[in-house]
Amino acid sequence: MAEMPQANPVPKKPPLHLTGGYLLVAVPEDFTEAIFCIPAVRALRNGRPNGTLTVVTPEENKALWERVEGINHVVVYPAKASIGTIVELIRKTGVAYESSFAWTAGPAAKAFAKMKVRQRLGVPAPGLANKLTDVVETTAPIGPPEHALRKYLYPLARLDFDTLVPANFPVPVLPERPKRHVVGLAAGSDYGPAYRWSVKRFEELGKKLLEKHDLDLVVLNFSNEKEQSRLLADALSGLGPSEESVQDCVDRFSFEELIGALPHLSSLVCSDGSLAHLAAFVGLPVVTLFGPGDEVGRRPQGRVHQVINAYVECAGCGLAKCPIDHRCMEEIEVETVLKKVEETLGLSS
Repeated sequence: MAEMPQANPVPKKPPLHLTGGYLLVAVPEDFTEAIFCIPAVRALRNGRPNGTLTVVTPEENKALWERVEGINHVVVYPAKASIGTIVELIRKTGVAYESSFAWTAGPAAKAFAKMKVRQRLGVPAPGLANKLTDVVETTAPIGPPEHALRKYLYPLARLDFDTLVPANFPVPVLPERPKRHVVGLAAGSDYGPAYRWSVKRFEELGKKLLEKHDLDLVVLNFSNEKEQSRLLADALSGLGPSEESVQDCVDRFSFEELIGALPHLSSLVCSDGSLAHLAAFVGLPVVTLFGPGDEVGRRPQGRVHQVINAYVECAGCGLAKCPIDHRCMEEIEVETVLKKVEETLGLSS
C-alpha cells in the first residue's frame, strides 16, 4: 500500500526570527546608501520598541545617524580602523549584544563576527555569508522598478517586521518657513562630472529667479564638492536688488552645520548627488536634475520633491564621466527647471 503524503509537512528549517533584544546594526558606509537604509533601521526600532539598538557607522556619517530618533547608541569608527578597534568601540557601550544585522560585508559586520555575537543575521551579499549565523534570503517581487531603499526593507519583512508602514517614513518637521523665499543652488555633484548640470545653466536659472521673483539665493555645496558652486557664486555675485540677494555659502558649513542650515531654506536646486538626499532627509523640498542616475530607483525620498530628466536614449547609464556629448544634462532646459522651482515655491510663472 502506497504511503499517503503528509498533509502538513514539517518544514526542514523553522522560520527565521530576530531573537535578541540587544541589537547591533551595521549600516552602509556610502552616504547615499546610508540614507536609503534609514527606513529599515526605523523598522527594526519600531519592531523592538523596548530593545536596545546600536548603529555602527563610519565617523563621517556620525551626524546623520545621531539625527535618527530611537537609536540608543551610535558607535563611530575612523577611516581605516582595524576590526579590533571597532570591537573595542562597540564594547565601550557596555551592552551584551545578542543579535546583529548587516547588509554588506563591511568592517562593522566583520567586527560582529569577531565578537561572536550569538545571532548574526544578514543578506546574501558578496563576502558576508561567512560572517553570519543565518542568511536572510530575499527576492524582490516581479513588477515595476522600485526605489533602492526597498532592498534594505525586504529582509526585515522576511523576519516578520512591519516595513511599509508610515512609522518607518515619518515626515520631517521643518522650522517656520522664511517669510521671503530663500532658494539654495548647488552646482556640484559628488557622483562625478557626468552628473552635473552646467554652471552656465545654474547661472541662467539664478538670474531668472532674481528677475521674476522677490526672493534670495544661497549658493552652497556638499562636503569637498565645491569647485562648481564656487564658480556659480562668483557669477551671481552682486546681482539682485540688495547685497543679501545672493549669499555665498560655498565651503562655509561643516557637515553638522549643513544639516542644521538646510531646513531654513525654502527649497534647493541641485544635480543628482548626496546633497539632494541630505535635503530630503531633513524635509527640505528639493528639485533634483537627473542624467546618468536612476530617477526611479534613486530619487530623493518624499512626495514634496521634484525630479527632472531629459529622457535621452542613454540616460541612466550610471557613468561618472560621459563618453559622448553629455546630452542627458545638456538637454535639461533652464525654463523647465524654473517652472519646477516656481511650482515647489507656489509662485506664478
